[in-house]
Amino acid sequence: MLSPIVGEDLIGLPSPVVVALPRMELKDSRAHGVYWDTASDSWRDNGCVTSPDPVAQPNHNLTVFKCDGIADFALLQVT
Repeated sequence: MLSPIVGEDLIGLPSPVVVALPRMELKDSRAHGVYWDTASDSWRDNGCVTSPDPVAQPNHNLTVFKCDGIADFALLQVT
């Protein structure tokens, strides 16, 4: 039986969590995956690696990243 874990981040997993999120089509933008760090109340990217190329989808609007923990994920885009 699985128990819910509320308000806790799980970090340092032996296998990364793979996340694919849609990104906005912004000219000359770079996207990278982040997670919400409950200890610092901020978005962090340590432990996450963003793939350099979009997923091979017909519209190429997904960004894939891998993180060594489970938390709330988001995609930040910098123009």
